[in-house]
Formats: sequence, structure tokens, C-alpha cells
Amino acid sequence: MSSPFRVIVPRPAPSAPYDKGREGRSFSRGVAPLLEANYADAAADLLNPLLDLLGRARSLCHHDMDKALIVLLVLVRSSEHPDFAEATRPERLADPAAEPLPTLGLNVTSVAASLGLPKETTRRKVLELLRGGCLFRIDGDLRLPPDTYRRLAPLREGVNQLAAKYHELGSALIRAEALSETRTPHQGRPA
Repeated sequence: MSSPFRVIVPRPAPSAPYDKGREGRSFSRGVAPLLEANYADAAADLLNPLLDLLGRARSLCHHDMDKALIVLLVLVRSSEHPDFAEATRPERLADPAAEPLPTLGLNVTSVAASLGLPKETTRRKVLELLRGGCLFRIDGDLRLPPDTYRRLAPLREGVNQLAAKYHELGSALIRAEALSETRTPHQGRPA
């Protein structure tokens, strides 16, 4: 099997903030076929960190996975806001008067549609999250209060561990593929 990569050049660690541009998409497109081809060997390394992450998410919402997904979706919409980095600075989060995190906008209807949940179930679960103080509703938008964001630290840690494990696994597969290609001559093979 030939590698989808023509040249693999080691790159120094980025000194600039995270950029989810072309390089990230290229890496994931190149790794996906390698993961598929090596799934039997990689399955435990793929699934164990995912299971850990899902368990962390579920436990943060009193073992209600739908609530966990709702909170995660609000976090995603917050993380897409241009002021997210400023809003999540530790000194700002420590301020008891801090406003809820900004968001690009999310309401019960969009949550239900995004997660594929019935609207009434979503409405009821969001109401429980609002009553519990896990979410705020401001001008119709669901937002995370700073306290909820702080309580999500174990989940963020799990996401970081998952990303690191997947990157490590993908990099190892790419290196193995590159090594196998350097050992196999590409021209002059007998038919």
C-alpha cells in the first residue's frame, strides 16, 4: 500500500497560536486511510481515550449524556466566538462578577437540531441546566457561566489527552508508512 504523502518533512513546534488551517486538514486526510487500514491494531488506542472522555463528560452532568452534549455544544459555540480567549483568561474567570462566556448564539431549537434530540426533551434538559446554574439564558441565547467553564476543566484535560493520543498515533502511522516506502523500491519491481 502506498502512502498518500509524497514528502514528510518534520516541522518545528509552532510558536504562533493554534491555526486550524490547511496543514491540520492535510494531516487528518492523510491519517484517516492509514487508521482505516490499521484499525485492528489501533482500535484500543483510539477507543480508550474516547471512552475516558465520554465518561468524564457524562459524570460532569450527573450521568445524563444528553445534558453533557448540550453543555458541550454551548462550549463549542462559545469557543467559536472571537472573544473566547479573553473571556477564559484565569483572572477573568476568578472574578465573581464575570459575565457568562460569549457565544455565537444558541437556543433550544438550534440545540435540538444540532444534536438530533426531540425539541421537548431538549427544552426540558435545558431548563434543568438553567435551574441548576450550569447554563444561563441571555437575550434568548444559552451561555456558560464562568463557574461551569471552570468545572469543565477535567473535560478539557480529557480533550487535550485525546488529541495528544490521536496525534501520537497518527504520527506513528505516518512514520511507519514512510519507513515501509523507503524500504520498498518504487521502480523496477517485477510485475
